[in-house]
Order: sequence, then structure tokens, then C-alpha cells
Amino acid sequence: MIFEELKKRIVSFGPDVKERATKYEIRYEAKKVFVSMRINSKSIKSWIRINPKNFSDPKGIVRQMKWSPPHFFYINSMEELDYAISLIRQAYEFSK
Repeated sequence: MIFEELKKRIVSFGPDVKERATKYEIRYEAKKVFVSMRINSKSIKSWIRINPKNFSDPKGIVRQMKWSPPHFFYINSMEELDYAISLIRQAYEFSK
């Protein structure tokens, strides 16, 4: 399952990563929440907190919203997992 592998990789970022589940989403935080995810039958919607000045998204999949955290993207398959982790890692580094 995509989420299980995603979770394993996010938790491996460091000992400061904590997982919190709510009724609607799963959050990962270090000092601050750096990614929130909502899982549905077709994809995982991920909201990330980033510094747009230092953020790298060569594929251009991250979209911006008007509220916080203002950036999100979808993970639709295992093939997208490595790229998604690279985006989430940037959010993790920004949250430290």
C-alpha cells in the first residue's frame, strides 16, 4: 500500500518526527506540522508547509492555496512515491 511505504519513509527522516491522526487526516510534525495527508480510495492529498523561495518542484505538481499550509499535491501511485518524498523532505527541513 502506498500509505504504508510513505509513512515508513517520513518517519525515517529523524527521531523528532511525530505522527498524529485526526478524524480527517494524518499529520507529521517535527517542531511544526510539515505535512498533512488525507487518504481516499484513489489518491493521497498532501498539504505541505514550505519556503517557496528555496523549494524545488521540477515536475510542477505542487499547487498553491490561499490559506495555510498553502501548498498541496496528490500521490496517485507507487511510481510517484520517490518524488513525493523529495517534496515532503523539503517541508521537513523547512519546519526545523
